[in-house]
Amino acid sequence: MSVLKPKIMMLIGCLMTSSAMATEVEPYNKANAQQLKQSIYERTATATSAIERYQLAKSEAWLSYADHEYSEGGFTSAGKEAYIQANQLLEPSNVNLVTQIISPSQVMRRDLWWQIEYLKQRGALDVEPQALANAEVMLVWAAAEYCELGWRHAREHFISAERELQKVIYALPEEKPFLNWSETETPELSALNGKGCHGVNPDLWPLKPKTPVEPEVIDADVANVVVENVVHFAVDRAVLNTEGKRVLEQIANILAEYPDMNITLKGYTDIRASVAYNIALSQRRIDSVRDYLLEKGVNSSRITAEAKGKLEPQDDQKIEMAHAKSRRVVVYFNDAETNSITVQPQWRDLQIER
Repeated sequence: MSVLKPKIMMLIGCLMTSSAMATEVEPYNKANAQQLKQSIYERTATATSAIERYQLAKSEAWLSYADHEYSEGGFTSAGKEAYIQANQLLEPSNVNLVTQIISPSQVMRRDLWWQIEYLKQRGALDVEPQALANAEVMLVWAAAEYCELGWRHAREHFISAERELQKVIYALPEEKPFLNWSETETPELSALNGKGCHGVNPDLWPLKPKTPVEPEVIDADVANVVVENVVHFAVDRAVLNTEGKRVLEQIANILAEYPDMNITLKGYTDIRASVAYNIALSQRRIDSVRDYLLEKGVNSSRITAEAKGKLEPQDDQKIEMAHAKSRRVVVYFNDAETNSITVQPQWRDLQIER
């Protein structure tokens, strides 16, 4: 995992106001919106840096916001400002890691905004720029809905923002890096927002979490081999995704290096459906993992398996995340040579229900 370079980190603290970013923007209509969308897609296809992909993803998210407002039958000031943001982010000179809080909105859910800035420091732009951008715009959208229509209309958008952030969190090598948030270390909402729903106080925005301490680097010559030993599956499916296959490729390489080592595959499901159904489903997941390892040259005689079904479900504050983490196959290394192997879980391949 890489962290943001000092030059990029400076951008996080540099808020460019809408007036400072002013560019001529064509009025919103379906033709102009479609042309803008096409420009975003073309630029995304050739983007070479994480920051550029992040900027383009945020532009697309703002455009989706504007499209929604237009489709509701009245193009509000929120829709107009969202459309301006979508256009301005395509300008190469407008590289900026700070999300604008449009004037009909405000800052809500300080914990989520804090997580966003913290995740940027942890390399989130490199692993999930689109989900990160979506979460930021969705939080602005949610607060604008709250200001105009109340909590009932904002709730769905806040949930969507949380889901996007979960994608970012589980794409990073470390689990749940947001747990260090402290309410006492961030400005009060009253200070951030001023009076009413009229944007944000630029002197206090964005939130500035403390830079995390980098973990101690262990000398590779004396460190054990670390291997990820868990792959996950979608609801009612036994198909490996790309990230899951990468995990199994590493395991196949380890087994090639240790030809006397054997493994046990234990398959699991989430807690829903009957015991018999889940035993069969967990066996199909084992078969999928076994077949992929055989393709990579692992001899079948080195593999044993146990279909566990819905036993040993995983925990999480969000039930959909608990289900996603439970739908898994765990690889156990059996032989004495495992003294030189350290296993750890991974969450990059989680497939969350929608």
